[in-house]
Amino acid sequence: MGVNKLGQIRKYITLAVLSGLLCFGMACGETETDAGIGEVSVSEDVTASTTEETEGEAPEDGNEELSVEASEDGLNGTCNWDEVLEDIAYGRRFDDILYGCNKAEYGFYDVNGDNVDELIIEGKYSGLYIFMWQDNEVKEVFNSYRAVLLEDGSVWYCILGGAPKHTTYNRYVFDGTEYQKTAVYEVYDGDEDGSYSENGEGDLYFYYDCTGEDAEEQTLTKEEWDGLTEPYINGSEAVLRDTGVLEAYTMYYVEENVCENPLFAQFINGEVKAYDNVQDTGEYSWFGTENYVEFYGSQFSINDLYSGYRKEDERIDTIHILTEDFSGDGKDELILIVTCNKNQGMVHVFHEEEGNLYAWEPLYCWGQKDISLPVYSNGMIEWCHGNYGQYNEDGYFEVALTYTYRSELVTTGERENYFTLNIYEDGIKVKTLQYMQYEHCFEKESECTPENLAIKEEFDAVFNQFKEENGEEKIIHKIYKTNVDTLEGAQMIQMGELIGE
Repeated sequence: MGVNKLGQIRKYITLAVLSGLLCFGMACGETETDAGIGEVSVSEDVTASTTEETEGEAPEDGNEELSVEASEDGLNGTCNWDEVLEDIAYGRRFDDILYGCNKAEYGFYDVNGDNVDELIIEGKYSGLYIFMWQDNEVKEVFNSYRAVLLEDGSVWYCILGGAPKHTTYNRYVFDGTEYQKTAVYEVYDGDEDGSYSENGEGDLYFYYDCTGEDAEEQTLTKEEWDGLTEPYINGSEAVLRDTGVLEAYTMYYVEENVCENPLFAQFINGEVKAYDNVQDTGEYSWFGTENYVEFYGSQFSINDLYSGYRKEDERIDTIHILTEDFSGDGKDELILIVTCNKNQGMVHVFHEEEGNLYAWEPLYCWGQKDISLPVYSNGMIEWCHGNYGQYNEDGYFEVALTYTYRSELVTTGERENYFTLNIYEDGIKVKTLQYMQYEHCFEKESECTPENLAIKEEFDAVFNQFKEENGEEKIIHKIYKTNVDTLEGAQMIQMGELIGE
């Protein structure tokens, strides 16, 4: 972790690899589950489970249960760190650790010298976390990106800045309850030549002691500054014990009717491959080829698709497999909806033709707090709020209409709101309508100029007619990890298990 990336030994917090997971019965949503990926009780309590306090017994080093007994200096009880790690992997608590990524490194280290190890986790995007067992509960005592845990238990933080170029270092020390910032060290490119000089000429060096009430910023020479920072910049990074890799769990759910089509069942069980119907045609693509070549080859299995996500280390929240008629020919397509990072989703569509499956252009959904996918009677899809399109006969997604809104503050309590409607035909934009509405926030009133009012009337008429022509709305996806206990056949699994690693 940190600067010199620890944890060369990699072990996964995982249950036994389920080589038979993708068998026909499991994938098709039968209620029978394998040990370890079936129903898991979710505790509402934010504290970790505790065991009876045992006086005078110290845990053996390398204990498989990783149950760490707390010392007697103000701490009580014991903590089962395995359960804490599992909760994080399932997303039950401390969910931001695995935000944006599928894995995080973890290990144990005694940060305060009480002979009791703390849990240390470093997320790819979320940074360094230190968890301690205090007052019979797990507490997060430190979290920051760009931070390194040092051998003495302190934390060294570094951030680069500009205008002019400068570097800031912060030192944090545990005070018995949490980590406190004790000092700030800064160096500025004073002559703005784009670099720091070896002898310090032209550069500015500052130090601030955060522990004193009347402390002031001090200007130092390079030699003085180097003397203060050298023990930390070149200090030894903490060497963690029992290091491993924490992998997120994904909710995997196959709707029962998927397996009524033998070809669909064979594909999701890895028995047949699909063909890429859109990748190499060179024709118009709304999202661009570069957005999906990582998923599809000329022929590919479902494991190849999953491996694309695993290669990018995406945090996969749910995999939802279902059927829906996207082509309007009366026959259902196979649909895989993969949701990532809480507010993004990718829709993979497979069309059956002459006994083969052909992949259509993947559809990327974004910018919604909760991913849902409304589909209308005429095949129109609202892939993001106010943005509509549908698949053509060649498997490309063609945008039909986009609705955007932006607001600008004019003065306190007054805003200018801009509404834009773009209309497309065969994926090509043919018309744009835009109007501005002046809003008096305190009076909760809005007004338009006569010119803008005329555009607004046309805008509303076009939008309403478009929605009427789409027909009835049907939400085909609104599934989250919290549904796992209510959806028969839903499972919590890890991507490594899903692809047989």
